[in-house]
Amino acid sequence: MFRGVLSKTTPVIAVTTLAMTSFLAVPSVTVGATVDNENYNPNYFYDRETSFIINNAIDYDNGGMFLAVDIDGSPLESPIPESVWGYEPNTIPGIYKSHIGQATCIRYLITEYQRTSVVGVEGINELISDTGELGTPEGLLDIARYCADFVIDNMTIAPDDGVSEDLSNLSSEPDQGDTSNPDLLYYWGVTDREAEKTFFDDAADNSANGVSRSESTIPWTLAELALAMKEAGIDSSEYQKYEDAAVDYWNWRKNTAKKTAEYSGNNFDPATGRDFYYGSLGFTLAELTGEDEYLNGDGGNNNDGTPNGAIPFLNEHLGTGDSPDLAFPAENALQEGAYIAAYGRGVPFAKHDGELADRDQWQDFGHSPAIMQEGSEYSIRSSEDGFYSDEILAEAFAHYRGRELLAGVQRSLWFFYTHGANDNIYYSAENSNPENLSQANFGAATKEYWDTINTKLWDDTEGQAAWLEATGKNYKPCFSGGNDVPIGDWLAPEIGDKVHTLNSDDSALVTVSGVFDPETPFMSWEFAGSGIKTVEVEYTTDEGETWTTLETEFDGTNYVSTIPAVEEGTTVHYYSKAQDNFNNWTAFPEGAEEWDNQGNSISKSISNSQLYNASDPDLIDFQGTADEVPEEPAETPEVVEVQEEIEETPEETPVTQPVTPQGGEDEPTVNPVSPQAEEAGKGAGGIGAPLIRTGGLDL
Repeated sequence: MFRGVLSKTTPVIAVTTLAMTSFLAVPSVTVGATVDNENYNPNYFYDRETSFIINNAIDYDNGGMFLAVDIDGSPLESPIPESVWGYEPNTIPGIYKSHIGQATCIRYLITEYQRTSVVGVEGINELISDTGELGTPEGLLDIARYCADFVIDNMTIAPDDGVSEDLSNLSSEPDQGDTSNPDLLYYWGVTDREAEKTFFDDAADNSANGVSRSESTIPWTLAELALAMKEAGIDSSEYQKYEDAAVDYWNWRKNTAKKTAEYSGNNFDPATGRDFYYGSLGFTLAELTGEDEYLNGDGGNNNDGTPNGAIPFLNEHLGTGDSPDLAFPAENALQEGAYIAAYGRGVPFAKHDGELADRDQWQDFGHSPAIMQEGSEYSIRSSEDGFYSDEILAEAFAHYRGRELLAGVQRSLWFFYTHGANDNIYYSAENSNPENLSQANFGAATKEYWDTINTKLWDDTEGQAAWLEATGKNYKPCFSGGNDVPIGDWLAPEIGDKVHTLNSDDSALVTVSGVFDPETPFMSWEFAGSGIKTVEVEYTTDEGETWTTLETEFDGTNYVSTIPAVEEGTTVHYYSKAQDNFNNWTAFPEGAEEWDNQGNSISKSISNSQLYNASDPDLIDFQGTADEVPEEPAETPEVVEVQEEIEETPEETPVTQPVTPQGGEDEPTVNPVSPQAEEAGKGAGGIGAPLIRTGGLDL
């Protein structure tokens, strides 16, 4: 039993023992209304998706995550009457489990651990039913271990020496193809609920040429789990199993894996780009173990013919510098034709960005279907483009269909938004307009796809809210394959500082500085924040009975607004607030206002606000107590223009008050600007150089 996954243990599978509902007995799907994308933030969706997974998707008896569950969340015992990645219809029940599905489960729960480490687990606990409550965010890593242990214990088919002597567990249905060389795949594709029956991965055509070693996503994910547990301070005895499993795969490939046609020289079909997860694995193992060999290799090849080591492998298939050696013409724009490969290629770039200057060409994260070509021009494909028809979004368990399509494209777009389009190598220098592929356009597209997914593929039924595999189906997915959920910027913006300048007419100029949207943690890297959407100032003159909202103007560095003149002697309480493009709000000082995940303001507090008293300019209330002039005023925040005016026209001297919440120390203080805000250029809406954006997404 893992370390306190949930506060209750006995009822943890209560939901999975409900009376079975036949898949075919459900005549139609009725889902809840779509959500208000204008106000909801990602925490709304993630809290519900995660509670749905905990309640319904994990097999706490046998381990692992199911392929799909019934529309009401109960186990889907009946076979799915559709093709599942090449398996014939009515072959695979929902309670079966896939190898890549377990990996996707692990990755999602890692990112949920990261999110709840900041926002807390309360939102999930409010929605968990009979399964108990999460004690801490680390409990999500424990649940991930159900999936990790299942895939290690039941889906590894090649022992360390690469020879599988016992093939008695193979099913004759569906056709296994060539099973004489089990070394072709390190992990099986699908097992039944108890892992007593194993199915070959038919999606790979059961052939050497079709395998494309996409199973390398599994050891990479196991390495990411070990790294997350290590960084969470969990004892190495608990994560060593996952590190060892990732290393075992690495060594199997180096010493045992058979050479396939796709790896002869640089004969690397872009459709096999999913194997770029081998590069991701090398980068993560190097970070986890501190061993350089995983990055740079040993100078030789793996037994399957690929270069050993992440960097040599990626260099061969992506080229180096501005002289790539590719298996397809560079003038065909971006380097690889599938968004799913963008994930495997984006991870190494995200990890080394700024460190390996001669690897710029790794910056291209896959173009189809994210990038659309029209003649010599390239542009970002709209989520409303005809390619994403309702018919396509109604297909499940298929590449370029359903949620896999929209969520995969959106993830690819976020890589572009974070790191920028590489407009000097392939697609803009020769035959396209780089303005069509600007970071601002990629940023806008990430939000457009997010909204489209939540409009078309979200079921908001109370108690059963979750992202759908596809529209119009009588089941819900449990990360059936490569179906990661869409990426949302769940992290609220930050405000570094705020000061007011009291004018002679008892109005006050409020200057809000150090406003930026921080990078969003994701696995072992970060995605750029979505940028600042709005900054406002709230004030009250009647002790919080009524509040007035003021818009601000961005002057290139700070956000400024003026609180109108009030009667002399009036106490004004005020604070600032900022919203990013994914509808996350923050208030400064902290606690001055709070919101729920649907964008509703749930409290405004004068006790957490700041104040000034509109009196004689010589009498300034620094602490929210009595009007008095401190003997030694604290260091005044820099307001260069104002200070020059003071010297010239002393009779109308505005007084700049330091920022001090009520209940502060005896000496007035100035809230410091965070190092991140300094790096981001204070008022920038985006994240750090070269991503200094003053307006965030171009929405």
